[in-house]
Amino acid sequence: MGCILADSESMSRRVEVAKALGMSLPPLINEFCGECGQWHTIQIPEEYCDQRFGAGVTTVDAPVKSEPDKYVDRRYCQTCHAYHNADNRCAGPRQVQNWEMKELG
Repeated sequence: MGCILADSESMSRRVEVAKALGMSLPPLINEFCGECGQWHTIQIPEEYCDQRFGAGVTTVDAPVKSEPDKYVDRRYCQTCHAYHNADNRCAGPRQVQNWEMKELG
């Protein structure tokens, strides 16, 4: 078969597979060559790759939050054996299994 760097059909196969899967190719691909027994870095031509990979932009258009998540301190309740919500309501006492006495199996 020969080295993947010298194989002229390998690029067209990569492009066909990426199109069939609905994916875009990054500008650089690391691929293992069975013939050489080494990893090769292959540069993809610009017409086949997605330039957002190199710009540091996500390839998925993820929504951006208007404000960052805020930490809410939730205390553990020994009565209901749970963490309370922000309103700090207790569900009342409940039976809890003693994990130290639980038999394995």
